[in-house]
This record gives sequence, C-alpha cells and structure tokens, in this order.
Amino acid sequence: EVAANLQAERVTLSLGAERHQLALQEGLRYQKSAALKPGLYQVRVVVREEGTGRLGSASEWVEVPEVAAGKLALSSLFLSAEPAGTITPAAASAGRPPVREVQALKRFRRSEALSFQLYVYEPARDGAGATDVVLQAQVWAGPRQMAASPVGPVIFEDKGGGPIPYTSSFPLGSFAPGSYELRVAVSDRKSGQSQVRRVTFLLE
Repeated sequence: EVAANLQAERVTLSLGAERHQLALQEGLRYQKSAALKPGLYQVRVVVREEGTGRLGSASEWVEVPEVAAGKLALSSLFLSAEPAGTITPAAASAGRPPVREVQALKRFRRSEALSFQLYVYEPARDGAGATDVVLQAQVWAGPRQMAASPVGPVIFEDKGGGPIPYTSSFPLGSFAPGSYELRVAVSDRKSGQSQVRRVTFLLE
C-alpha cells in the first residue's frame, strides 16, 4: 500500500571541477518531506540520468514514532561524519566543510568520527517537572561490543517545550575496516520504560 507519493522533479546541475569531484566521492544531497501517520514505512527513490538513460534506486525503512503522553518514544538516528579530534580554526574556515553527509550510504573513514543525533519524546516528569532519562551508545561488530559511551543524562526543555536533540560521537581510528552496528539505548528511570535504536554502518 502506497502511503504517500512525492511529485517527480527534474534537477539540472552545473558544477565546477572541484564540486564535481566532491559529488562523485560523496554524492548529492536531496531532501523531500511528507506527512505520515505513526508506523513503519519503506521509502523508495528512483533517479534517472537524462543524458545517458541510466537508472538508480534506493530504499530504506523509516519508523515514525507514535508520540503520546506517558509513552517514551525515539526518533530515527541521524548520522554524519566529522574529522576525529579537535577542529582547528584553519580547518573550519577551509573551503571543504568539516562535517560530511553519510545518511544515505552510511560509509565512514578511519580518520573520521561517527557523529549521531537523536530526539527523545515524552519523558516522565515528577511533580516538580524534573526528568530522569539516561542514554548509552554502543558500537557492535556482530555479537561483540566494541565500544560504549558512559551512561549519561538526556536533557529536556522545561515542561511544555519541545525535545532537545542529543548529539554525540565515536572516533573510529581504533576499529578495523568492516561492518558495524550503532545501538543507542535510552531508559526513563521514572517510568521504567526503555527504547533502543539501531543502525548499521560501514568503515572503509
């Protein structure tokens, strides 16, 4: 069953040599939005290159969380790649941005850090409006846990405000090339509810 159709578009590109090379290495970013009810969906995209007639397609499962009062919910995980270590002012002001888009292919280099962002919805609150939600991120290779972050608090706005995105990162230089899974576990200590988000990625 088709939940939503996005109108087809024709995009004409005019890229200089440097931007063309970057597009060949990292692809092109394209965004569309659709209003969907809570549930699990498969997003399918087909692209046709007009000059050659070549076709390309991609699909990915996306979960739209059901946000209801008293029910802990998580967004999808949003990934990006950034240079490992401290970003110097010179690097930040260079022509190439320090953060690289990887949401589509989810491929990282060992010289980078995996950065992720997550939204947590509907924490339980006590009479004073305080929350007690904690999060731990883990990297797994098959059945083996390779790394884990300290268990840390998730911060929310005052009651009535929206969620604050939780952002963290893992340096990847100590991992061997291969396929890995990022798991982010969130626990609400006041309500006893827990949720986990998982996403696989490739280290080149």
